[in-house]
Amino acid sequence: MLYSPASFRIQWMLDHRAMGADWTALGAAAEDGDDAVRAARRRVLEDLSQLGFAPRFVSDSQIARGILHRAGYRMIVLPQAIALSRRAAIAIKAFVRRGGVLAAVGTTGRFDGHGRRLKVPLLSRLLKSNNARIATLPRSAPGAIRDLMRLLKAGGLHAAVRVENTAGGTLPRVRQYVFRNGPLTIAALLAAPVAIRNSAVPVELIVRHRWYAYDAGTVRFLGRSRRLATKTGS
Repeated sequence: MLYSPASFRIQWMLDHRAMGADWTALGAAAEDGDDAVRAARRRVLEDLSQLGFAPRFVSDSQIARGILHRAGYRMIVLPQAIALSRRAAIAIKAFVRRGGVLAAVGTTGRFDGHGRRLKVPLLSRLLKSNNARIATLPRSAPGAIRDLMRLLKAGGLHAAVRVENTAGGTLPRVRQYVFRNGPLTIAALLAAPVAIRNSAVPVELIVRHRWYAYDAGTVRFLGRSRRLATKTGS
């Protein structure tokens, strides 16, 4: 996932240009508020977490220097990357040509890496193409998660742990945290408070390989399986 200080700076200027010199009166609390860049990044992080993925962050300069190819990445996410350098855009195009997957959220490439507004946004043609490995994610959570699932599959990416609602219906928002230490893997689930208040929902944890599983909360051995039953409120 791209982490773009340049996008944050440009977004800040766009959001505050109507204030004129009054922006100097803003306090720390105001500067800690949300904006389009932070909101897009948080939203896609939550969606990826629900699907069992924790992305690595890369900078514009790292992308420009070829980290996507060198590190063997299979997917790049651009959350409100309103500013993007031309070298990074060229590297992303090459990445997609080699079979990489691209997900964009919000506005992409309207400004270059120096903050100059462009007549034609970078990557605009690529994002408008019919390539099945490219998508601009919709604002709604169900639609975004559906597109993310499709893109992850296209990139051959599979979560170590996946959560499914065994009762049917929509799975409540569940954040997943996976920690690894040699042969030991700890999977932690954190359900949204509203899901817990509305009573526990039976879910299944589906893992890529058979595990010897233990419930750390109840100190119980759950056997060796690829499917483990639990509840979001437990």
